[in-house]
Amino acid sequence: MIRLTSEEILAMNGLLDGKTIEGLAIKASEEPEGERLQKVNKSLTAKEFLINGKLSDKFMATAELLKSYKASNHKIFINNLRIAVIDDTYTVVLDLLPDGDITISYTPAIVVVKKYIEALEFLKQGQKERFFEYEKEPRTEEEYEVDLNSREWENLMVVQTYLNQRMSVFKTYYFDDKEAFCFDHIKKMKQQRGPKDFRLDIVKLFDIEADDEYSHFIN
Repeated sequence: MIRLTSEEILAMNGLLDGKTIEGLAIKASEEPEGERLQKVNKSLTAKEFLINGKLSDKFMATAELLKSYKASNHKIFINNLRIAVIDDTYTVVLDLLPDGDITISYTPAIVVVKKYIEALEFLKQGQKERFFEYEKEPRTEEEYEVDLNSREWENLMVVQTYLNQRMSVFKTYYFDDKEAFCFDHIKKMKQQRGPKDFRLDIVKLFDIEADDEYSHFIN
């Protein structure tokens, strides 16, 4: 996992193609360009991205990760994470940190799934078998806001999926350790989700089969 400042990301992106990085809204500081470049060169040197004024292998490897992220046609945004699906197994993950820095890593998809399931108490629980799935209920955005604010929820997960830069999923999950609900902002539907339903929803985001590798986390 490599940690970068927004200025370092911009510098690296400028050497790639300078085009927008999907999911990131970062701008160069308002400092004079000369001062800004001097600072970013200093920080890149301190992190050994530049050695004796030349791009290091570390820089090139990190730039390759950023390039792979940008090239992916399947991206998943979950709260502060920006995840690019590279193939059936691996992802490139950008984590937007509270201080404005960004980490970038080449991470197996199963590790990302495991991160959420093991970190959230509700997702660790078993689910009673149901003959029918939870009913979907039509909701407007205004009704969803009222429902969301009707009580204190311990967790909020905003999920967006983009395929070829077009949004295909936009859902908000709000839940505590006892129950969870999902609002689909595209279809304008609310649905309760059990722990297993929720786990399966996460796996499906990555467009991967719930095979034996994932069954331990889902069932």
